[in-house]
Amino acid sequence: KDCAGIVERQFQQWKRERETLGVPPLYSTLPINFSDRQLFQRRRFYRKRLWTAQQKEIALQRSGKPVSKKITNAILNNSDWVEFYDCAIKEQVSKPVLEVA
Repeated sequence: KDCAGIVERQFQQWKRERETLGVPPLYSTLPINFSDRQLFQRRRFYRKRLWTAQQKEIALQRSGKPVSKKITNAILNNSDWVEFYDCAIKEQVSKPVLEVA
């Protein structure tokens, strides 16, 4: 079951709370029903996108060309997503695992 819409809403809420509080919240009010593997995969996906945008920015700066607003926005957006998934992973890892005998 794909809950991309729930994740998008959760991300927007997390972003608003971060802007009002000034620090990223480490809790979530909406549950993200992803396994650990899915969370790590999505974080890796956005890290790769962030890295690509950062490399484009570095290449433009080296060549003396202006960095476009599109690349700057991509860096900001992808770094937000990476931070969001970092918080989601920390939250999921901190939950205790109950063992049934």
